[in-house]
Amino acid sequence: MKTRNAIKVSGLLAMMSIGWTPVSSGKSKLPDPDGKSADLSKPVQVFILMGQSNMLGFGKIKGGEGSLEQAVKEKGLYPYLIDEAGNWTERKDVRNVRVMGSGGPGQTRVFNNEWMTIKGNIGPEMGIGHHVGHALEAPVMILKSCIGNRGLGWDLLPPGSESFEHTDAKGVTWVHPGYKGSPERWEKGSEPKKIGWYAGLQYDGDVARAKEVLADLNTYYPDAGGYEVAGFCWWQGDRDSRNEALSSRYEKNLVQLIKQLRKDFKAPNAKFVTASLGQTKKGAVDGGGKILDAMLAVDGDSGKYPEFKGNVATVYAHPLSKGSDSGSHYGGNAETYMNIGDAMGEAMVGLLKNRSTVVASEAPKSTKRAQAPEKAKNVPAVSLIEIDEPGFESDGSWKFGRTGLGVNGFFGASHANYINAGLIDPLPNRGVFFAYNNGPQHDLYQVLPTALGADTIYTLKVVAIHPSFVGSFPGGELRLGYVPDTDDGTGGDGVANDSYGEFLLKPSAVNNPTPVNGDEVDDGFQAWTWTFTTGANPAGLGQKLRVEILGGGGVQSLFDNVQLEVAAAKMDQRK
Repeated sequence: MKTRNAIKVSGLLAMMSIGWTPVSSGKSKLPDPDGKSADLSKPVQVFILMGQSNMLGFGKIKGGEGSLEQAVKEKGLYPYLIDEAGNWTERKDVRNVRVMGSGGPGQTRVFNNEWMTIKGNIGPEMGIGHHVGHALEAPVMILKSCIGNRGLGWDLLPPGSESFEHTDAKGVTWVHPGYKGSPERWEKGSEPKKIGWYAGLQYDGDVARAKEVLADLNTYYPDAGGYEVAGFCWWQGDRDSRNEALSSRYEKNLVQLIKQLRKDFKAPNAKFVTASLGQTKKGAVDGGGKILDAMLAVDGDSGKYPEFKGNVATVYAHPLSKGSDSGSHYGGNAETYMNIGDAMGEAMVGLLKNRSTVVASEAPKSTKRAQAPEKAKNVPAVSLIEIDEPGFESDGSWKFGRTGLGVNGFFGASHANYINAGLIDPLPNRGVFFAYNNGPQHDLYQVLPTALGADTIYTLKVVAIHPSFVGSFPGGELRLGYVPDTDDGTGGDGVANDSYGEFLLKPSAVNNPTPVNGDEVDDGFQAWTWTFTTGANPAGLGQKLRVEILGGGGVQSLFDNVQLEVAAAKMDQRK
């Protein structure tokens, strides 16, 4: 791409041994983007990002130490992210698209579809997108399709993967399924009992959701004339590292993943870049060490897999991490996410320079922009506000209302327990974890990075599961509030709980419960929908939103798939 400013600092990385190893970080050689569009006569170069929660991104933008604002505006790091006026830059040649869904195909939610700029929490996509955008004259799309707490050896297991056996420390031998097998494991010699999830279900869903975007290319890259899947970026391994069997199998599964992704996207020449867990040092012998060893083995320069020479690279992430670990999302430190993204982006560019030809994965499509369906009049556009771990696959940012303390491993019971007991049926295309609530001590809340807006409609939804089927779902409550800067967050009782139960918005509509799978299906899955509407100058304007989920007293309640939609209010709806 043509650039507006001269190159500012020397390069980020050098090749040392096997894998890309950082020499410096933050002082990238990238210039500021020039604000110009790409050459749309060329097919869009698509880079598909996959993995689990750290690929999603938890790097914070605001908040002092560890924030992106501090890194860029105080430390002078990643200078290509701000312009001369101190505003966030925007690449007009790179689209940033993110879709997500739990489980198999369907249930797709679009979180990002815009030119690349800083918007909400960040992951490695910023560094990747700026590097490949600068290196290529063709238009670029960064397409992220993933969700948190997924293992390569189970949820993300690619087609073609075979079953294997593993003997644990107690001498018990377990059978682990191949692709589409179920359950996650069973003792050798016993009869496996299938659950509502299979090996590779999340892989199938993440691939299908990425293909949905590519099938509707002009919606995500206006006026595009075709595309080529040019590369894959993979940052994952936390869940596998905690499991002896899965970590020992990681290399074999990773090799199959690389081959299968290229096959599924008809992109045999697509490059592949993976990054290790930031907390794991070379020489480690624990589960994280096995993940790192597997990733270094598939690096094209290792020589172990000759077919990966010049087209697979591994980023050794430990020197790039600013502390904490993958399970804690690196403390939300934006520098960790930027450093690793920079490294993955530069590694990808290095691989791209090795290719001698470009083989399109799709025939060129018409350059005529697809006509969007006509929208109903006076219906406000709806978008989603991101909630950390909306399906309760892991703890994320959820806290208990009474104490304000993190849930600390409280989640983890799976729908399978209730399915096997005959109390509920599988919920199609959703995850297998939920939040358990058995009275006020288990009421949950989460503070969101999004601020309360004016003249806005907020729609808060949750799937509720009632295992006992005694009448309708027990009464509960969904609440939306805010955390004022002037409040001590204790509610006056000395307990620091982010003002839980206070500073609440009054619901403008309550609709609960309704069957999730249709009126004629009595399977225990019901949906609550609560709506909140603000006026021109609501109390708490500009303060952080807080979502609260309350159960039905002493009756056991199970919750899943929290969703918060936002739309502009029409004149007659404003308070």
